[in-house]
This record gives sequence, C-alpha cells and structure tokens, in this order.
Amino acid sequence: MAWWALVAGIVVFAPVMASLASRGLHLEPAFADLARWLTLAVSAVDLLLSRTLALRPSPGAAPEALALARTLGAAALNEGAALFSVLVWTLSGSAIALVALLVSLLGLALAFPSQARWRRLRSAPTAGRSRPLAR
Repeated sequence: MAWWALVAGIVVFAPVMASLASRGLHLEPAFADLARWLTLAVSAVDLLLSRTLALRPSPGAAPEALALARTLGAAALNEGAALFSVLVWTLSGSAIALVALLVSLLGLALAFPSQARWRRLRSAPTAGRSRPLAR
C-alpha cells in the first residue's frame, strides 16, 4: 500500500506541474541547462543508493517492520528523484528530464514488494553485515 502511495504522488504531481507550465511558468535558460543534467545525476545516484544503501535493523526489530522499512526507503529515494524530474521536465521541456524520470520509475519498479523480494528483505542480517534496501 505504501509503495502505491509513493507512485501515486508522482502521478498526481505531474498534472499540477503541467498546469503551471501551461500558465507560463518556466525555468530561466541558464538554470534550465543545469537542471536538466542535475535531474539525471540525482536519478542515477538515487537508483544506485536505493539498490545498495544498507539499513541495519534495531535489535529485536520484527522481520515485517524491517522489510517495510527497507521497501519504503528504497521507494522514497526513487520517488523524490522522480518528482524532481517531473518538475524539471514541465518547466524546461527537456527530454533529458524524461530519461531521468524513466530511471526513477525503474528504481520504483525494482523496489516493488513482490513476495520473493519481501521474503529476502525479511531476513535479518548476520552480525556485522547488513542487507541492501532494495535487493
């Protein structure tokens, strides 16, 4: 349910930004050029972090709570980058921002809590090791 809420945030945000852009709100050309490449970099870094960032459980954490925290952490990283990409795309019209959006949506898809992934995320890390957020 929480994963779908993060995806819905992107879907709801896009038409809001499109309506602002249709009313003449645009980025200054110098900032638009920087924003295009920045959104691509943020999306790529967030995808990488969501796949590799370690989340160590609190002692005695329930496996379900651990899986939920790992799923939300991975999905939230990618959702933030996706929202930034939508913002840059609607205010600059840049195709690079659309590529960044696709990278972020890929990250969200990889964070989807399938049954097999949920079982992996529920397993507690061994001493001294941690499990990645989205693997």
